[in-house]
Amino acid sequence: MPSEPVPSSAPLNAPASSSFARSEDASVLEHLRSRLLVYVGLITGVALLIVLVVVLAEWAFSMPSPWLLRPSGALHAGATLLLSGLLLVLYKAPPSGWTLRTVDVVATLAIALLAAGSTLVEVPRAAAHGTRWWWNPDQGHEMKSLLLLAHVLLLRAAVVPSRPRRTALIAVLAMTPICVTTGLGYAETAMPPQYRTVPIVNAAVWAACTVAVSTACSSVIYGLRQKVRDAIRLGQYTLERKIGQGGMGVVFRARHALLRRPTAVKVLSADRVGEAMLERFEREVQLTAKLAHPNIVSIYDYGRSDDGTFYYAMEFLDGIDLEHLVELSGPQPPGRVRWILKQASEALAEAHAVHLIHRDIKPANMILSERASLADVLKVVDFGLVKDLASGAGAAESREHELRGTPLYMSPEAVLAPNTVGPASDLYALGAVGYFLLTGVPVFDGANAFTVLGKHAHAAPVPPSERVDAAPKSLEAVILRCLEKAPASRYPDASALRNALDACDDVEAWTQSQAKAWWTDHRVSTRPASLAPSSRLLTVDLRARARG
Repeated sequence: MPSEPVPSSAPLNAPASSSFARSEDASVLEHLRSRLLVYVGLITGVALLIVLVVVLAEWAFSMPSPWLLRPSGALHAGATLLLSGLLLVLYKAPPSGWTLRTVDVVATLAIALLAAGSTLVEVPRAAAHGTRWWWNPDQGHEMKSLLLLAHVLLLRAAVVPSRPRRTALIAVLAMTPICVTTGLGYAETAMPPQYRTVPIVNAAVWAACTVAVSTACSSVIYGLRQKVRDAIRLGQYTLERKIGQGGMGVVFRARHALLRRPTAVKVLSADRVGEAMLERFEREVQLTAKLAHPNIVSIYDYGRSDDGTFYYAMEFLDGIDLEHLVELSGPQPPGRVRWILKQASEALAEAHAVHLIHRDIKPANMILSERASLADVLKVVDFGLVKDLASGAGAAESREHELRGTPLYMSPEAVLAPNTVGPASDLYALGAVGYFLLTGVPVFDGANAFTVLGKHAHAAPVPPSERVDAAPKSLEAVILRCLEKAPASRYPDASALRNALDACDDVEAWTQSQAKAWWTDHRVSTRPASLAPSSRLLTVDLRARARG
C-alpha cells in the first residue's frame, strides 16, 4: 500500500528529526572526503615542493648548514610528514564524520603551528644579523608566514564544505599562535619599543582580516552548496539523476532518506503547468494511490513546496516501454502480445472497478520490466488524465469542446464526444496498443493529428493479418473487437477482454524461458523507465479554433 502522503502544508525541505536522519549520509561523507583530499593534497604538495627546492638549492650552491637540520627546517619537515600521514588516512580509512573533521582541523593547525614556530625562531635570528633590521627588506618573516597561512585558510574556505561558524573557529585557532609568537619573537629583540608594536599590530590586523575573509567566503560557498542540496531534495527524497522529461515535468531517479529504495520522482512546477493543473495532478495522484494492482505503478507519496513545485514519488521501473520495445525489436510474437494485453486488461479491470478511467493508454505508458524472478512484468503508468466516474473528478477537463489524449490511441467517442469517455475507451486504446505490438505500426496514421483523429472516428482499421503474415485469427478478432467504433460493440469490461485473450487457442504461449532469454539478449538496450513523456499528448480547444 502507498505510504502516508506528505502533508501539502509541510515545508518540502524541512530537516528530518529522527536520529537516523540526523546521522551523516554516506554520499555526504564521501563528498567531504573528496574535498579534503583536494585540500590536504594541495598543501602537502606545496610543502613537499618547498623541501625539494631548498634541498636542491643547498646541493647546487654547496651550503654548509642544511636547512632541514635547523629549527625552522625541522618544523617544516615535521609538518610535511604529518600532512602526508593525513593524506594517507583520507585514502585508506573508511570515511566517518569524526575522522574527516579531525583531519580537517589537524591539517590546518599543522600549517598554523609551522608558521608560528618558524616565526618564533626566525624573527630573533633575523634581528641578530641585521643593521637597522626593522627597515631591512629581507626581514619581516612573520608577514611571510601570515601570507602563507592566509592562503591556506582561503583555500580551505573555497574547497572544504564547512559552516561559517566552524570556519571562523578554525581560522581563529590557526591565527592565534602566529600572533602570539610574533609578539614573543619581537620581545626578544633589541628593537625600540615603539617599533616592536608595529609588526605585532600588523600581524593582528592581517590575522583578523584573514579570519573575516575566509569566514565570508565559506558562508557564500556553503550557502550555494546548501541551495544546490535543497534543489535536489524533495521531502524525504534525494534526486540522483534525471531519467526522463515531458511537457509538464521532469522525472528523476531518487532514493528515500530512510528506506533507501530506488524511487522515481516526477516534479511539476507551477510556472510550467499553472496552479489549476497542479491542483488537478494532486487530486489525480490521490486517486491513483487507491490502486494496488501489481500491474499498475505504485504511488508512494506526494508533496508540494511553498513555491508551487508539486512532486510525487512512485516505484522505480528498470525496464522498457512498449513503444521502444517495438522500435528495438520490431513486431512482437503473438504469444507475447497476448501476455502483455492480459496483464494490461487485469490492471484496467481494477482501475475500472473503482470507477477510474485512465484515458491515455498507449505504448509509451506501459512498461515491461523484470521483477524478482519474473520477466516481462507489465506496469501501466502515468494516470495524468485519470477520470473518476464516481465523483466526477477529472470531468471538468473533458468538456465537449476539448480533446485530451494521444491521437494514435484515442477512441472515436474521445474524438466526437469527450464527455462520454468511459471504460470502453480504455479498451479501445488497449486494442490499438495490441495492434501496434502485433504489426509494428499504429492502427491509423496521417499527415497530422486531425487526420488521424478523423480515421479513428470514421475509418475501418486494416486487419493485422494484412500487415503481418503470422497474425493468429483469434487474437486478430480480439483486437478488432476492441477497435469497434461503437463502445457497446466492444467487450463489456476489461475482465471479459481478459477471458477472450485466454480463449485464443491458436496463439502459442509466451513462456518465462522465452521472456528471460529476450531480456538476457536485450538488457543493455533497455533503459530505466518511470512515467512516459507527455510530448505526444494532445489537448485541443475545438471551440477556440472555431472562433478563430
